[in-house]
Amino acid sequence: MPGLRRAGYSVHIERLKLCLGSAFVPGIVAKGDCMLDFVAIDFETSNFKRHSACSVALVVVQDGLVVDRFSSLIQPTDLHFEPVCMSIHGIEERAIRAAPQLCEVWPELQRRISGRTVVAHNASFDISVLRRSLQAAEIATCQFDYFCSCKLAQVAWPELPMHKLDYICRQLEVELDHHNAESDASACADIVLIASRLLGVGGWDELESLHPLRRGYVLENEVWEPPSSPAFRSRRLDFEICVPDGFDIENHHLFGKNVVLTGKFAFCSREAGFKALKVLGATPQKGVTKKTDIVVIGEVDSSQLAAGATITHKHQKALSYRNAGQQIDFLDEESFLQLLTAPNGSDNASSPATRLDDRQDSSDLSLDAAVVQNQQTLEHGVDQNLLRMPR
Repeated sequence: MPGLRRAGYSVHIERLKLCLGSAFVPGIVAKGDCMLDFVAIDFETSNFKRHSACSVALVVVQDGLVVDRFSSLIQPTDLHFEPVCMSIHGIEERAIRAAPQLCEVWPELQRRISGRTVVAHNASFDISVLRRSLQAAEIATCQFDYFCSCKLAQVAWPELPMHKLDYICRQLEVELDHHNAESDASACADIVLIASRLLGVGGWDELESLHPLRRGYVLENEVWEPPSSPAFRSRRLDFEICVPDGFDIENHHLFGKNVVLTGKFAFCSREAGFKALKVLGATPQKGVTKKTDIVVIGEVDSSQLAAGATITHKHQKALSYRNAGQQIDFLDEESFLQLLTAPNGSDNASSPATRLDDRQDSSDLSLDAAVVQNQQTLEHGVDQNLLRMPR
């Protein structure tokens, strides 16, 4: 992009053709008919605990076609409302308090998912929310198997640097009102249908036989078996920031900032991120302190979290500091990449974090709000002419 040329950057990155250049046209990628039967599901929660489901949506797909939809608010057994969670999905507290309890909603869910394949994007989260919410309400579960559309997307589009729901939807031009449960479930279903056609598979058994993907299982006696870890693993695409002589580093948005990285990063190793920060005059921190300015949040590995937690310890600590009045901005991995390669202040272009402060009081910002409000910067992408294959 012209802005990057004016900034004077060259960016050395491996294998970025799809994620930063070519756009998907779903009609072109289709290779075969999709006869999959499944139910896409999405939950939103009122706090960080998995048993706090406050919204659910289902999209039922039969022979590759959507045949039924269901959505409802839920009054969780634990009526604790975490401001960060509430700001992410935007559901009003009074609406949740007036919603039906899970015991009233469960019959509608059960008749749609019992004995079927349930699909969710980051299924470990949604299936855990379902199981723990049922346990908290003392409701017996039903038997079903489940599958993760995020894992499927990793196999279908390995070139992409990340496979989060909102990122995949932008690449596929799938409509999404992120963190609206009905929209998320519908987008999840679309991703599965597009990916299965791209891979040329017509059923779950065929998909598992041809690709390193496995379903998990939930049984009626509350026993569950998570899907085995696929042999496929996203390849990290490390990069190097090269700054030409005479470039005004002190005018870059990250100069002088204290930055913490937390979670797993698909696009780069943490070491590469640290090196890039140092080149631009920022200070990478191993932990959140009262001097931290920015926290970059990668994908969360739920198996590494404390019991009942849905965010990392660093993320939680940063939130507590910000709630106490400290100015801390949150970025996801994609926003971080764009900020690294953004024009400097001499181009009269403010950083995403500065624009956020202009648009919304920082005390009310969630990670997702920050990502949404950074879209003008994110959608510019990285200039393909500045990408060079390593030799």
